[in-house]
Amino acid sequence: MGFECSRDSKGFFYGFLNKILMANVKLLFCDYENDQIQLRCFANTGNLIFIDIEDTGQDNDYNSQFICLDKATAIKLSKTLKTAINEIE
Repeated sequence: MGFECSRDSKGFFYGFLNKILMANVKLLFCDYENDQIQLRCFANTGNLIFIDIEDTGQDNDYNSQFICLDKATAIKLSKTLKTAINEIE
């Protein structure tokens, strides 16, 4: 099992599990109406779930917001999201 750590332009460290699933993969979820608004989600090296929403069409200090969730909170979010999806007709 291999791990890599990298630092983004804002100085945040990210850990990536590499060589087990696929290397060099970045999964982005794009907004329904504006594909320049993107969400990414992964487990960081502190065992927290990192969720970042970024507007790549904006060039300022406020184009990205993130939240880190512990495992229990991330599970609750996942269940809440599943419930909301099931309510869509």
